[in-house]
Amino acid sequence: MHIGNFVSLAFSDKKRNCLVVLQNEIAHIREIMESAKKQGLRICLNPSPCNEKIKELPLDLVDIFFVNEIEGASLANLSPDSTPLAVLDQLVKRFPSSEIILTAGKDGAYYGYGEIRAKGDIINLPVADTTGAGDTFTGYFIAAREKNMSVPQALAAACKASSIAVSRKGAMESIPLEKEVFN
Repeated sequence: MHIGNFVSLAFSDKKRNCLVVLQNEIAHIREIMESAKKQGLRICLNPSPCNEKIKELPLDLVDIFFVNEIEGASLANLSPDSTPLAVLDQLVKRFPSSEIILTAGKDGAYYGYGEIRAKGDIINLPVADTTGAGDTFTGYFIAAREKNMSVPQALAAACKASSIAVSRKGAMESIPLEKEVFN
């Protein structure tokens, strides 16, 4: 089946306000992005792993970027030791039509879109395993926005969820339940 037909079939009855969440490690990502955008779907991209392949993608189609400090600095053409705010500002300039969410480990997370900036702080818990923290953050940020929470509220929820996740061992089993985050 052609990728465009697959994307069409997958979202045929729910196109309005649908998000396609992608990561740079899946096959046919360019085709999925182009097909999704043609169909009016919104694209969220985590460019991990951030390698040369990312430069070949139509990044101007992305509605929301989820990047960590290293990925963000790479996309912004800045050094890896640049401050999160410098990276965020450069990404907002480079992708003016995209929302940028930059995770910064113990420094929390930052949001940028146009002139809008927001920051979310982590909950200081002992770190047991960081596996899945980024995926947890992404899922909870999107879920919070779908619940019509503001960007600062969504950042807070996502930071809380990822803080809980890193305090537990494992990937999927470390992801907190909805009631642990949205109480």
